[in-house]
Amino acid sequence: MIIYEVIPGLLVSNFPRPLDSVLIRDRDVRAIVTLTRAAPSPEVIAIARSWLHLPLPDSRSVPVSGCDIAVTWIEGQRAAGRTVLVHCREGRNRAALVAGLVARRALGCTGEEAWRRIKDLRPLALYNAAYADHLRGLGVP
Repeated sequence: MIIYEVIPGLLVSNFPRPLDSVLIRDRDVRAIVTLTRAAPSPEVIAIARSWLHLPLPDSRSVPVSGCDIAVTWIEGQRAAGRTVLVHCREGRNRAALVAGLVARRALGCTGEEAWRRIKDLRPLALYNAAYADHLRGLGVP
């Protein structure tokens, strides 16, 4: 499992497996966002106090309304003091986009700056051009 911290209290990963429960628990994750159709195992979900299952497509168009739902939910969890893990299958497109959107708002930076932050942490992230262009095109919130 690859886990990277985008901003304090916001982690991104690939799809968590039951054996990853220890890593998730060690990072004090209390909220999980699943952006895939498949749900993680009950062992993984049980670690979190809150879980949002919001399947988003990894496609050539950005699922803006779904991203907005995820961002608002994550912001609420972080405001409650919970560490949030957002994941998709690989942790490189859907989860990276949502994390970049959250980071942009939390840091008050441009989408380009949030994109750079994600790319610095995981160079292979945001290879979906539509997702990258969407994030990079956003100004300061």
